Amino acid sequence: MDADQYDETERLAILDSYDILDTPAEQAFDDVVKLASQLLDAPIAAVNLIAKDRQWFKSEVGLGTREMPLDDSICKFALLEAEQMIVPDTREDARFACNPLVTGEPGLRFYAGQLLRTKAGIPLGTLCVLDLEPRPHGLTQQQQFVLATLAQQIMSQIELRKVVKDQAVLIARQAQIQGDLRKSQLRALEVSRQAEAERRRTDALLEAAPVGIVIADANGVIVKMNAENRRMLGVDPEATDLGPGQPWRGWWADGSARHGQPLAAHEWSLARALLGEESPRQVIEIAPFDAATPRRTVLNSGRPVRDETGAIIGAVIAQMDITDRVDAESALRTADQKKDEFLAMLAHELRNPLAPIMSASAILSNFHFDEGVVRRTGAIIARQAGHMTSLINDLLDVSRVTRGKVELDTAELNIKDVIADAIEQVRPLVTRHQHHLDVLLAPAQVMVKGDRKRLVQVFANLLGNAAKYTPDGGRIELLLEAQARTLTVSIRDNGVGMSSELIDSAFDLFSQGVQGLDRSQGGLGIGLALARSLVHLHGGVVSAKSDGAGMGCQLEVTLPRVWAAMYSG
Repeated sequence: MDADQYDETERLAILDSYDILDTPAEQAFDDVVKLASQLLDAPIAAVNLIAKDRQWFKSEVGLGTREMPLDDSICKFALLEAEQMIVPDTREDARFACNPLVTGEPGLRFYAGQLLRTKAGIPLGTLCVLDLEPRPHGLTQQQQFVLATLAQQIMSQIELRKVVKDQAVLIARQAQIQGDLRKSQLRALEVSRQAEAERRRTDALLEAAPVGIVIADANGVIVKMNAENRRMLGVDPEATDLGPGQPWRGWWADGSARHGQPLAAHEWSLARALLGEESPRQVIEIAPFDAATPRRTVLNSGRPVRDETGAIIGAVIAQMDITDRVDAESALRTADQKKDEFLAMLAHELRNPLAPIMSASAILSNFHFDEGVVRRTGAIIARQAGHMTSLINDLLDVSRVTRGKVELDTAELNIKDVIADAIEQVRPLVTRHQHHLDVLLAPAQVMVKGDRKRLVQVFANLLGNAAKYTPDGGRIELLLEAQARTLTVSIRDNGVGMSSELIDSAFDLFSQGVQGLDRSQGGLGIGLALARSLVHLHGGVVSAKSDGAGMGCQLEVTLPRVWAAMYSG
């Protein structure tokens, strides 16, 4: 709800109705604030409520005060935001230019606050974190998620306090009218019915919740597990034996020094909660009971359940499946790394031909030479400009393919003629590296339907890849085999080979093997990706095989044959 959708007087009245201002510190709020400070690496964190003339802190870390004048408040501006307010550098924000907490001690520089809203959308205050150093990039998406999630927990605690208060008032009123036994009996019956309905609603909520919920007794025996938790664990819906004897397997997945290590029995949230730890939280990878269900990465937390004397009678564990988010973040990091590597490669590859071009141009412009020198110098410029043109054409081809802009000029072709043209293109590279090239072609005429230029480009890229990654004097073999409905072209070499990890990503855009600082193989890492895309456009497949580093490599292209021409002579 926007600021113009509620009246400030109404907001202050609603805040007062929660009866939370000037109340003592509570562990439930302090735990969340400490967690926010730790997870967001912020020296200052607070749950603050914006009252009439002041800002009051229900819980705080790093402030050392429970309230401050509203004029000094940064959080009051957050009430004007939709959800979160993030200020990377307070010194660059006109709203805080004269704020004494910014210009003086403690010198606040960074602020991030998540609104604490009622169910009706009325903002009461914020859960905020502050830093004495600016954060130019603000919060990551994951950090924003953490801040929002923790704010929801704070608001749940505030709502819970109000419910408890309202219930206390209700009980007090009931005590005043217990003289009428009949009415009390009828009311007790109604309360019982409501409790049963609430239990059913709670059961339905647990089953519908997208978060896994586990309820255990004091001995660790599972007494209830909702559908989402069963899905994550691969547990049959009818299974009831879920006690401590089950093969619970998990590994730390929190990025710490223990990442990847298995959890001991006492390290699980359930075991920790049953020992009295109030809010054990962990990020772990779990192995479901069902072997067919893949491992899942989960964020879980737990709390002990206590009776009226404080004794622990069970525990509740909540866990969220964050596998997709972890995988997506990993993919984003990989893509960002590949982007940086590609930009570095592109700069290097374009700079290499520019140096001889500039040198040759300087020679032609500053000296007088005979025709032979001019001709040789011009040849250098032409050769290097051609190399740059080839790099740029490869980039344009990749762009066209990824955007679906490539149109094939198809015709019935003899694949042997295509292979001959490709060999002619890479012959200078093969000769320069003194490779021995064996070409073994099927004796029969083998026809395909495709774009001659693009198919030549495919095989020239694959042969060029073999030549670049095979040490001088190596052996390259091209084998054409014809099957009843398809043809296969295999290109084998005894070069540097590929590891299993590189095999998996060999045809990804900008993927290359490890190279030295001189980048002696060159290229932008787009040749195999472009070849795969063009082969797919022709209805074929391409694959790579290698026994490992130093064991050579085999690239294999399979294309459909043209039936109409197969028996024509």
